[in-house]
This record gives sequence, structure tokens and C-alpha cells, in this order.
Amino acid sequence: MLASPPSARLSLCPLLGLLACLLPSSARADLWITGYYPGYESAQMAPSNIDFATVTHVIHFALVPDSTGAINSSDNGLTASACAKLVALAHTAGRKALVCVGGAGTETDFLGATSPSNLGLFVTNIINFMSGNGYDGVDLDWEPFNSSDTPQYTNLVNGLRATLNGFSTHKMLTVAAPAYPESGDSPTAEFTMLASVQGQFDQINIMTYDLSGPYPGWVTWYNSPIYDGGYTFPSVPSELVPSINGAVSNFVSNGVRPAKLGLGLPFYGY
Repeated sequence: MLASPPSARLSLCPLLGLLACLLPSSARADLWITGYYPGYESAQMAPSNIDFATVTHVIHFALVPDSTGAINSSDNGLTASACAKLVALAHTAGRKALVCVGGAGTETDFLGATSPSNLGLFVTNIINFMSGNGYDGVDLDWEPFNSSDTPQYTNLVNGLRATLNGFSTHKMLTVAAPAYPESGDSPTAEFTMLASVQGQFDQINIMTYDLSGPYPGWVTWYNSPIYDGGYTFPSVPSELVPSINGAVSNFVSNGVRPAKLGLGLPFYGY
């Protein structure tokens, strides 16, 4: 499964892949490999150069929300011709194409767009863009997420799913989920919120990458480590360093079904 990366990271990898949840074959649902294709990278990697044999779904990144409930398709190059080309190639290859809305630093605009006065218009604009350009669904990338966002986030998810259910064929709703809570925020708010609306999503893709950095109190660590190896932070000996396994365990222990989850895989390193 794939998770939607922030726009600042997308420029580093024209196509990001997510591996489906590692479950025993007897217990898993259909596996998927979802790749993100940043519209603004088309000059460096044309849609015709995507190897559709390596993915099951392609997400076109991204529409940018506006606090008024409008959507901006131009900032990331999602022109009518660009959308038509990507969708046609995906469908010819027998793959699904979704359009993403959001990206890094879009929380404030999402909050404005999902206010009671703007939510209906915002949902309509997203759905109209999706259907008008022939996409098979919508990917939601609300970043960052804070516990105070929960009511408006869930209203958006429920509004999108209800409208998507009105189509004669199934339209997908997927989400890019931060691997760990924002610093200082509730340690479980994101997980419990997603658990409460997981039935609305076809995929919950965890952004299990960029899990290290040159931050105060940190240690040298990996971009996307599978396990923590038992290592902790010297400044907080009780706190394990981040890992894919640690992130997935947090989602599952807070009620998200493993079959809904995907792991994020970056095609770059630090």
C-alpha cells in the first residue's frame, strides 16, 4: 500500500511506492501497491514512462485545498490534459487512478475548507474534479493532523464517502496517515480517529518514511527502518526510536484493522 508523501518530499522521488500490509496469506485481504505520481514532475518523468506493471493504483498528486472550499489544480500541474493522459494510461494498463487532495502544510486550508459553511462546497468541488477527469477515487492527505482537527477531519471523510457511494461503480477513498503523532499532541488521537472511520476507507497508507533527522536530542538513525532494534533516545531512555513496526503496532493497538493498512516506502535515502 502507499501513503501520500508531502509535496516537499515528492520532488525527490517521481513515483513513491507502498508495500501492502505484511499479513499471513491466509489472513490478508487483496494486497495493493499504490504509487504517487507528482504532477509537477511530469517534465522529468512523463506519465508514459510509469511502469504500470509494478503498481496496482496510481495517485495523482495533488489538488491543493483552499480555505474557501475551492480547490487549486494548477500549483502541481494537474491540468485537464495532464489528468486525461495519466488516467488513460492507467486504465489502458488495467490500473486504478486516484486524485490526491492535500500535501505538506495544508492543515490550515483544510480547516477553512471543512468549516460548516464551506464543507458542502469543498466536497462537491473534489468530487466534480474526480468524476470530470475520469479518476477512480480520491486520496486524502491532511498534513499535519492535530487532535483538535478530529471533528472536521471526520466530517470531511464521511462527506466524501457518502458522495462517492452515489456513483454506480465503486469509487475509492484512501488516506495518507502520519506514522507518528505531532510533537506534543495526543499520543492516540490520530489512531483512534482513523479507527472510528476506517470503514469509509479502502486503504489507510502510513507514511513510514522520513523517520529520522538532525533534531535536538536525536541519534543517527534510518529513514524508513522496519524495526527499532530496541534502541532508545539517550535523552529519553524509555522512548524507542521510530520504526515501521512501531508505527503499525500503534495503529493496530488502537483499533485499526491490519487489512486496512499499508506501509510507506521511499525511493530515496538520507
